[in-house]
Amino acid sequence: MTVTILSNVSRRLLESLTAVYYGGYPASLMDADGNLMLRGDPVALPVFTANPMAAPPDAQIGDNIALTLGSAPQAVSLSGVLLQEGIDRTHEIVDGIWTPMTAGSYTWSVTATNPGGSVSAPVVPGRIAALDAGPDYARALLRISPRTAFTGAESAITGLANDGNGDWSLTTTGSGAEPQMQAEGIAMTAGGRFLTSPASLTPETTGGFFAVLRVTVDQDSTSPAIFLEATPATALAMRLFGGNIQLGFNRGAAARWETFEPVPFGTEIVLGIEVDDVAKTVRMKTLAGALTVFADQTFEDRTFTTLRIGSANFGGVIHEAVVVTRAEDEDWPITFEEVIADFQRG
Repeated sequence: MTVTILSNVSRRLLESLTAVYYGGYPASLMDADGNLMLRGDPVALPVFTANPMAAPPDAQIGDNIALTLGSAPQAVSLSGVLLQEGIDRTHEIVDGIWTPMTAGSYTWSVTATNPGGSVSAPVVPGRIAALDAGPDYARALLRISPRTAFTGAESAITGLANDGNGDWSLTTTGSGAEPQMQAEGIAMTAGGRFLTSPASLTPETTGGFFAVLRVTVDQDSTSPAIFLEATPATALAMRLFGGNIQLGFNRGAAARWETFEPVPFGTEIVLGIEVDDVAKTVRMKTLAGALTVFADQTFEDRTFTTLRIGSANFGGVIHEAVVVTRAEDEDWPITFEEVIADFQRG
């Protein structure tokens, strides 16, 4: 700023002044010798009436975090600084949203400033977690998803690879339209073909087995519509029957079917059934939050030789399917709960 000195200014000219303001705030007036002629009232420091926030404070890589500056009515400016592991990430904030691409702790610090000075709000801490790699599906007997390799064309697949540890593939069977490989999964039409494994599987199941399925059912059926089944003797199965979800298993004499909620047609759902030959329990996952548990079951070393995905009466999309087995003296390679949680994340 250029300073202009006015000489020979009579003090009388300023006698009638009672206040001087600079930038809207009271200021002091001094003469050329630095003598105080008029004292300005001190400016109060800003006060935060609402603290800054990060919502949510803890997230994963790729999540969106909303960062707010809070509110300080007396402030001329509010400024925030985002630091993650000592690195300034402030420039990554776009319209109040930060999408972290690196794991680690971070802090969101906001300062309010006016002519009276600056005040910092309580620092907002947070942490960004690395992406959950999810279960190791290479340890499952069967794993299929929209990313699974297939034979044929997208509009008419004739076979599907197995992304699990089984050294076999699924092929289509039946009559009618072939399944389609779509971005969201394997689409099947009622009256069309479905997928089946070779009929000579010999999985190690003396400790038990389970299956989890992410599926959208688009069409009702007057006949049972199988989503997934391990045979013979319905060792494990999931189906639509009478408009409801049914899950089944075999205790050695005959199949036992449990009827659950009505199928929400056109809506993606996660279903699962676990046969634990060690604990002698069967656990089922339907639309309810908690698992349904059947204890003290009398089956002994149940097994199967064939897996079926879909059926002639099923119309909908198989998004993901996993089948896991274990020997009696081993731990589950991946757990029922892990797969359910992964499927629920989509």
